[in-house]
Amino acid sequence: MKIRFITPSILQFVLGISTFSSNYTNATFVANSGYAAEIDLPRGFLFPDFVAVNLSLVVDPDQVIPVGAEMSFAPIVVFPTCQQSVFAGFPSE
Repeated sequence: MKIRFITPSILQFVLGISTFSSNYTNATFVANSGYAAEIDLPRGFLFPDFVAVNLSLVVDPDQVIPVGAEMSFAPIVVFPTCQQSVFAGFPSE
């Protein structure tokens, strides 16, 4: 299972500055580009599992936002990419 992050251009994961940690054993963080990244959870997880993720991003590393600019909104899209497994006969299709 993977959790994918897509960020606007003013938020980036910068190697050596940004950090990633998780309570999930063997979770790895892969920065595909400055604006897209994935967390790989190789064993997946079941319904009762609780996965915590702590991730830091750098705001405006390329200094695109002009000095004195007012507040900017920067939504981050997060979605899982996974294969569904059959457990105790569910789901049947």
